[in-house]
Amino acid sequence: MAMDSYPIKRISMWSGPRNVSTAFMYAFHHRGDCEVIDEPYYAYYLKHTGIEHPMREEILSVQENTAAKVTERLCKGSTEKPYLFMKNMPHHMVDVDLDFAQEFQNFFLIREPRAMIASYLQKRGDVTMKDLGLDTQYELFESLSKFGKKVPVIDSRTLLNNPRDVLTKLCFHLDIPFKESMLEWPAGALAQDGIWAEHWYANVHRSTGFGAAKNESEVLIPRHLEGLASLCDDYYDALKKIEIR
Repeated sequence: MAMDSYPIKRISMWSGPRNVSTAFMYAFHHRGDCEVIDEPYYAYYLKHTGIEHPMREEILSVQENTAAKVTERLCKGSTEKPYLFMKNMPHHMVDVDLDFAQEFQNFFLIREPRAMIASYLQKRGDVTMKDLGLDTQYELFESLSKFGKKVPVIDSRTLLNNPRDVLTKLCFHLDIPFKESMLEWPAGALAQDGIWAEHWYANVHRSTGFGAAKNESEVLIPRHLEGLASLCDDYYDALKKIEIR
């Protein structure tokens, strides 16, 4: 049952895959005052596109796959805590009207494209823009900005280099208090993890906080993906200019 003594602040993170987005979800969970939801549109995305992903049938069997019902839950669902954190993936939002995002406190998480592509290839054999969603991410950012929304942008590398400072500034932008508990957590899974965690979340399950940033300046990707990386660079560079530092 939800508590009625305060309004729920609904916070949506919009991130591409392999961007330390799950660690971000863990940080918000360990505040103690925040309910978290892991990729609520994943089953909808799988059903709507017919794409084959690891554990596809298991995901479809346990997660709501109607976009309208998911959106209603995110916008109107109750929680016993004052904050609701949603880990959303732009590439999941195929044929979804994103106007509802205006109701949330939004922020964007980005990563250098070649590093993101290389990490994605460790889990799947190939990658396209439809898998990464940087185009949709940028379009959503522009849409929210046009409505006068001040939308924070965080680069995952900047975050890993100085998590306390970046999270403190993000919390200021979101008008919520920063908590030291966002910086550390016990190793292991969360009950709130999606069922797909066993395939994708091995690293974060071993973690106890935001790890040190790796050198991504010389990441190599297959030559046939250079065109994709260059296209991603356009969106990444535009958002990078306004990141929280």
